[in-house]
Amino acid sequence: MAIKTAGLRRVPRILVPITLATTVLVFATEARAQDEGGWRLRVDFGFFDPGGAGILIDTGTATFQSDFDGGGGVGVRGEYRWSRRMGVEAGFFSGASVDVGFSGGTSTAEISSFTVFAPGLDVHLTPEAKVDLYVGPQLALVNYSDLTTSVLPGFVGSSISVDSDVGFGAILGLDIPVGERNRWTFQTNLRYFDAKMNGVASTTRLEADFHRTIFSLGFGYRF
Repeated sequence: MAIKTAGLRRVPRILVPITLATTVLVFATEARAQDEGGWRLRVDFGFFDPGGAGILIDTGTATFQSDFDGGGGVGVRGEYRWSRRMGVEAGFFSGASVDVGFSGGTSTAEISSFTVFAPGLDVHLTPEAKVDLYVGPQLALVNYSDLTTSVLPGFVGSSISVDSDVGFGAILGLDIPVGERNRWTFQTNLRYFDAKMNGVASTTRLEADFHRTIFSLGFGYRF
């Protein structure tokens, strides 16, 4: 499976240099605090929005332009927080049934699933407060299922193998502790990933941007 590196695209990419600059600043000023360290586990139930991303399918005899629909998914993330302000996390988010809409409505296509594997840094902005607000840059490996289609001229009822891609992103999250010991948290986060989709089957070629904004609610636990 081919993996290609995606560049940064469109307005939300400003999140990445901002979070990178914040990370450098915190590294330069952070005093280590052992009592705030430890593991955090977070479970996300999310809705993803394609943000107007477009898809182009070229069958060799005709070209079709279309858009992605939004949908839902679930994910799990683990963070190791080694100080009051800094942590490193890794996890995944899996979305299901990404529909592709064509003008005229005579044809349909679907990606049955996609999964984002995303390691990153978390910069905790409110270390003295009970509510934990954090932000950070992320690296995203996006793995897609095949794109299955209904009737397209010159390409009938078949599938297109889609390459994986590496992109960049950012996260903004909020943890609100609940319970007497503050071990459990209600958590919400907003993530943005910037990647590409490319694939080919016979004479049919697929090209698409894959700009995903994911809004999630869930729960967490602090070890």
